[in-house]
Amino acid sequence: MIVTRVSVIPPATVYRRTMKSNERYMEERLWQRALSRLDGPRPEPAAPPRKKKGKRSFRSVLGVISRGLGRYVDIEV
Repeated sequence: MIVTRVSVIPPATVYRRTMKSNERYMEERLWQRALSRLDGPRPEPAAPPRKKKGKRSFRSVLGVISRGLGRYVDIEV
């Protein structure tokens, strides 16, 4: 037989627990950052090549927006 126990946790306790978990998380992040700095600088990731953009007409931009918004949306200009 499974017994489910429900207990009321006062808000102050929850707040305290949240703060402790945030502290632990931030402390872990600090450690990770310190360890990564000990490893030395990481190479920058290469940026993806940019696409050349031609001039777009106002009509084509509206068409792209209306297709993205869905079928039953009216655009008033």
